[in-house]
Formats: sequence, C-alpha cells, structure tokens
Amino acid sequence: RVLFRSSKQLSFILEKLITTIKMQIFVKTLTGSTLTLETESNETIKSLKSKIQEKHNIPAEDQRLIFGNNELLEYDVEIDIEELTVGDYKIASESTLHLTSRLKGGYMWNRELRRLAYEHNVIKKVCCQCYARLPIHASTPPIAGRKSADIVASCASKKVPWWMRRIFHFNSYA
Repeated sequence: RVLFRSSKQLSFILEKLITTIKMQIFVKTLTGSTLTLETESNETIKSLKSKIQEKHNIPAEDQRLIFGNNELLEYDVEIDIEELTVGDYKIASESTLHLTSRLKGGYMWNRELRRLAYEHNVIKKVCCQCYARLPIHASTPPIAGRKSADIVASCASKKVPWWMRRIFHFNSYA
C-alpha cells in the first residue's frame, strides 16, 4: 500500500515532523499598527489567522497575510496537503507579515451559466443580426436571400436568450 504519492510529499511531511521551533513574529496592519504573536514553526496558517482575529477583530476569512511578496495560503493543491504551516513558508523568528483585508465583491461566475455560454459560443455560431443559432460550418447568415416576413418568423423562433447576449460577444457574419 502506497502512503505517499510523491517524494516531494514525503519530504514535506518529514520536514514538518523534525522541526518545531518557537518564534515571535510581527504582523503589520493597514492602519500601521504592529501585532506581536508567539507561534511555532509547525503552527498552521489557519490558527495564525484565528490568533489575529482574537487580537484585531478581523474575520479570518477576510484576512490576507503576505510574506516575501507571497500570500500565505492555508492549503496547497499541488502537494495535496490540507493545512500549510508557518515553517512551510520559511518564516523565521522576528519576521514581519503584512496583513491586508480581502476585497469584497468582484466578478463571480455561475458554473452552469458559464458552461451554457461557452457551449453556445464555441459549438454553435450565432448570427449578429438576428441572433439565430447556426451550425458550426455555416458560411452565410440565415437572412441572406429571404423575405422580411420569413426573417422575422425565423428569428423570433431561434432567438438567443437575453442573458446569453450579455455574456459573450458573438461571431459576426456580415
């Protein structure tokens, strides 16, 4: 039975077991104040953020800790380790971490909406004049050489939903 998936993961775990060093680190906030924290090298980033939450009343999920131009993450998908520690980032005693708060808002994607938009943008071509869905190899717009009454009826039945038009810029055939 295989316990470790890679030698990188094995060395990562052995390093954690061997070294446990008590240290004092400083956390500088956006207001300019500095917090002093007593920690160990095997303490997780999650518990470090909870200590800051106790002292500074900033929720742990809104905190971003920066050390050496890198954000301290609580987990690493690449190594498949759930909780990273202070020692994993090579933070020495009397090092200074910078605390910033996570920005609210931003551009969020609904996965199902994104899949639908991608499917209609890539797999189907859409006429920019009437928003009719066409086969991928179509070369002429559906309105070429047709009477206006036929165009209105055809376009009304094949119209792309309003939310689809807002998401992506569709291909043009004119």
